[in-house]
Amino acid sequence: MVFPKFKSKKKSKNKFYSRYDKIYFKDNIVNLEKIGKVQCRHNYEIDLSKINKFSNPRVSFNGRVWVLSVAIEVEDKREQLNNFTVGIDLGIKTFSVTNIDELDTRNINKTRKVRKLKKKLKKLQRQCSRKYEMNKKGICYQKTENIAKLEKKIKKLHSKLAHIRENHIHQATSKIAKIKPFRVVMEDLKVSNMMKNKHLSKAIAEQGFSTFITQMK
Repeated sequence: MVFPKFKSKKKSKNKFYSRYDKIYFKDNIVNLEKIGKVQCRHNYEIDLSKINKFSNPRVSFNGRVWVLSVAIEVEDKREQLNNFTVGIDLGIKTFSVTNIDELDTRNINKTRKVRKLKKKLKKLQRQCSRKYEMNKKGICYQKTENIAKLEKKIKKLHSKLAHIRENHIHQATSKIAKIKPFRVVMEDLKVSNMMKNKHLSKAIAEQGFSTFITQMK
């Protein structure tokens, strides 16, 4: 006999389903079931106000803003591909090296902006750890309001870094797709095996090779 597993208030993600027949767009406003009209922003070239049917709508919180994900049907436009092949080699020093110099992608984690955010994150994590030690009673750690505020800042920084890296991968894959190559060739990487190297595991995890390969496919 299998008992149902209820969602935990602490571990479950902030997301919910919204009825597809209640969703419609008008200018910069989207209507959601029970919630009503909400201001929204998107950068798609598709006019969402003219679409009558949306499938599988989900609303989730990504740590900074609420995101609405829907599936829509669009007309299939087959485009002519160019008669050349793009070869991609992924690495740590440079994110991706290709046989076309213009398509090479730098390592976003070595930029000044990301290094500054990582330094700030490290500082906040140390502050949080010290406060936990100061408020320790016996073997139990006491969570105060100041610790909760620090943890909220740490969560936002983690979210910001994740979105910067994700956006960088989207730009890299989009740049390759826009030149419409006939074929894309990549090395067969086993990221799980690469993560076993304790000296490089952190750098490999920050690069997001699996996400890049999935998006290219």
